[in-house]
Amino acid sequence: MASFFKYLFYICIAAAIFLGLKNWLSKSGNSVSKNQIEKNGLTTKESELKSQLDSNKSTPKTTLGHYFVNDTLVEGIFVYRDVFKKRKYPSKLSSMSELDIKKIENGMGYSELLYGQYSNIGGWVKMDEVTYYDDMFPDKEKGDYLVKSSAINGIIIYKDKLRKKKFKTKIAAMQEIQVSKISNGMAYTKMFITSNYDIISGWVEFQYLELKEK
Repeated sequence: MASFFKYLFYICIAAAIFLGLKNWLSKSGNSVSKNQIEKNGLTTKESELKSQLDSNKSTPKTTLGHYFVNDTLVEGIFVYRDVFKKRKYPSKLSSMSELDIKKIENGMGYSELLYGQYSNIGGWVKMDEVTYYDDMFPDKEKGDYLVKSSAINGIIIYKDKLRKKKFKTKIAAMQEIQVSKISNGMAYTKMFITSNYDIISGWVEFQYLELKEK
């Protein structure tokens, strides 16, 4: 009888050791998994942050060169006669207008390449209202496209990205256009030749375009 209880005692000790070891291994495994998950999550967040930072990289606004009025400023921007913004021209410079910034001072840029009413005059613009050429027209967005055959009535070409104003002319189905920029479902074509041989620049809805096969 004493031997039986002694045997039972050893079994209980062995079971306790086994359960304790099992719990320790389980906690250790969970800890490793948790640490790995946290590490992977951190790595993912770091990767996403890096990707976002890379996408937000832009040319410093202290760089001289070729600029365009921001595509979101559809009402246009003021052009000033002096760097202190004391005097300005009566009319605005429209969105996507080209400038050649020759001097930057106090957050203002001086351009001699101003078209239309400002031709051969020159003036100052706010640098936060313009975008450097390479940033405005990234190479990855450029390409030759065709208007889809399903657009049997042609597609509208707008004067601004927000579709507030449009040209009277339309682009017919299967007609080729050169896209310089794609943004918010809209594609910008810089030099489109109409049936009347007028050269215009504007925005079309990207859903109606298909990449031209090479």
